Amino acid sequence: MAVALVVALAIGLWPVHADVRGESNYSCGSGFLHSTHTWNVDSAALDFQETSTFSASGLPSTVCPDKVDSRRELALLVMGFSLALGLLSMLFLDRGRAPNFGTTLFANRRRIPARPPLPVARVQPEEPSTQ
Repeated sequence: MAVALVVALAIGLWPVHADVRGESNYSCGSGFLHSTHTWNVDSAALDFQETSTFSASGLPSTVCPDKVDSRRELALLVMGFSLALGLLSMLFLDRGRAPNFGTTLFANRRRIPARPPLPVARVQPEEPSTQ
C-alpha cells in the first residue's frame, strides 16, 4: 500500500511538458504543483509570436490544463485504489486472535462494592502530664 502511494505521489509531482505555439517543450508544471497565472502570462506573450516553422496545437492556457488535469487524475486514481485495496485487505485478511478474557472480566470486577477505608490512627497531641 505504501509503495502505491509513493508511486501515485511521483506521478502527481512529475513535470508535464506540452507542445505550444512558439516553444516545442513548454513546462506546464506538475499534476499537483502548477500555476494557471503563469500559463495566462505566457499565453499572452506567445500569442503575438508568428512561427511558421513549428505548428503546435495551441497556447499554454489551452493545452496545459488538459495535460495537468489528466496527470493529477491518474495520480489520485492510483492513490484511491491503493488505499481502498489496503483497507479491504486489512478488513478481510486479518487473522483471528485468541480471545482476551481479561477485559471482559474487568467489568464484573468493577461491580463489586468498594471496601470502606481502613481506620486511620490519629496522632495524639503530646501534652505535658499534670500529675
